[in-house]
Amino acid sequence: MKKRSSRFLSAFLHTSRSALAFIMLISVMLPIVLTACNNESGSGTGVIVDSNEISTGSPFIPESTAPGDDTTGVEDVTTGAEDVTTGVDEVTTGKDETTTAPVPDDTTSPVPDDTTAPVPDDTTSAPEDTTAPPETTGPEVPGVAEGEMKYNEALVLVGKGKFMQASKYLADISVSDVSYREKAKALIAANTAGFTTAITEAVTEYMVRYQIPEGEKYLNSLLGMGIDSYVKAEAERLENYRIFQDVNVETVYLNQTLENIYTHCLIAFPEINFKSKYTYRNCGDDCLTPNEFRYLLNRLYDLGYIIIDANLLYDEAKDAPVYSLKLPKGKKPLVFTFDDVTYDSRKMGKGMVDKIIVDEDGYVCTYTEHKDGTVVVSYDNELFPIINSFVREHPDFTYHGGRGTLFFTGFDGILGYRTQSNPIDDAEAALGLDRNVEIAKAKVVVEALRAEGWTFGSHSYNHSHMTRLSAEKFKWDTDTWLEEVGSIIGETKLFCWPFGDHTDANYNSNLRKGELHKYLFDSGFKVFFGCGAARYLANELDGLGIFTDRKGMTGNVLYYIDKGYQSYLKHYLYLIDPEEMWDEYRLPYRYMK
Repeated sequence: MKKRSSRFLSAFLHTSRSALAFIMLISVMLPIVLTACNNESGSGTGVIVDSNEISTGSPFIPESTAPGDDTTGVEDVTTGAEDVTTGVDEVTTGKDETTTAPVPDDTTSPVPDDTTAPVPDDTTSAPEDTTAPPETTGPEVPGVAEGEMKYNEALVLVGKGKFMQASKYLADISVSDVSYREKAKALIAANTAGFTTAITEAVTEYMVRYQIPEGEKYLNSLLGMGIDSYVKAEAERLENYRIFQDVNVETVYLNQTLENIYTHCLIAFPEINFKSKYTYRNCGDDCLTPNEFRYLLNRLYDLGYIIIDANLLYDEAKDAPVYSLKLPKGKKPLVFTFDDVTYDSRKMGKGMVDKIIVDEDGYVCTYTEHKDGTVVVSYDNELFPIINSFVREHPDFTYHGGRGTLFFTGFDGILGYRTQSNPIDDAEAALGLDRNVEIAKAKVVVEALRAEGWTFGSHSYNHSHMTRLSAEKFKWDTDTWLEEVGSIIGETKLFCWPFGDHTDANYNSNLRKGELHKYLFDSGFKVFFGCGAARYLANELDGLGIFTDRKGMTGNVLYYIDKGYQSYLKHYLYLIDPEEMWDEYRLPYRYMK
């Protein structure tokens, strides 16, 4: 398998107030500044887990990136997309592997040592002010012309091998600033391969976030810098993607084609979790390994599925299900949801990651500290970075930038941060964590995920069998989730029943109608998710919101198929081949029950 350690930089919008606020928040609150390294190097404090090879074949990834050098006939690049006025200057970026790069001889402007945002020594402090500063494209430097400042920023980034970020600064130099536009052109000419590769990655990022107008504007700004033919080729690729998404479409009927699949956080370290029957029981039944999940992604892609936002299932104006969508021809709708994204402190050291963090470039990755003190930072052992990478390799696997929905509980915080009002046990209490700091860090991760296209929903606060709760406890659970989790992730219409437990005859309980269902509806939840392998999408029983079932992909599913359970054979074998999906680490437990 090839090893891939490159990562792509998040999309930030330079002049958007909200995006600038997010950038400030990241620069203040990052728990660590990461230095990515290959496993072979043995340097740095983080270990990047090798990625398995992902199948290729997407029609929207160019086979080569041979640069063009045309500088004549400069004209605007247009993609045919509808004119959208957003009031922002966009930045969507990719991360480059190159670490050194030449600069042109003529560098009369002073180059600052490092103009990236500093990370304060005390990274446990919450930001003092997260409101957006006045709109600007960079720090104000008294006495230094805007073009010079942007050029100097680009020089620093080129020296770090960050061509995508550098291209954004160069593109921001005004066309009226002839001197520094010429310097920018010379810098690109001295590093053509690095810049053209980065431009391809940037355009791919615009595609998978479905920011077509922003991508068009970015490419227009690079015209006249010596690589026009290359820029125009990328514009054509962007236009072809827009046509794929919005022009060459057909009607699909969700009750005939929808796959609604859920799983849980991955077993990031199966070599740890599968050491014994005891540790296996902590995660193995409910979770997949990274290799199993990558198999699932490749299989779904090969079968023609495309990820859609779960919110598309609901017509709010009619308070009714959406039964049909216009999707790219040949594609079938896929809703991906992921439960229990908590990283419960009681499971630390048992094969899951400790928490999700945001790296210095704004990308989500995982952080784990093993018992021997080894710190592992990975872009390759959890759902979110794996899917993010997959759609960049396969842009036709996402519809309008959709990724998936994370369903949060709140009893032990979210995303590995202890954001809840009370520690879960004495061991956690002994850590003396500052809840406000934990909340601030969690918000950084949430915003980075949101920028990627992820959405969020409720899985209740305590993950209780809610059919067994009194009305008082039910309402407390709902209110506490809204207060402690909803305040971090923002408003959501999506609610997932814990255990799929919404009806229980033993307790004379049917929560799909009645007072408590209305309480959830009035609290803002309109789309309710259960657990069931059969395709199902309908109005709720009391007419308040809609209900849909989800098909689990877990270790237990592999076991039940192996045992020959007929319902599992019927609802799963057209999607997966268990013989190919089983992780070698799981095989010793294949017949264990």
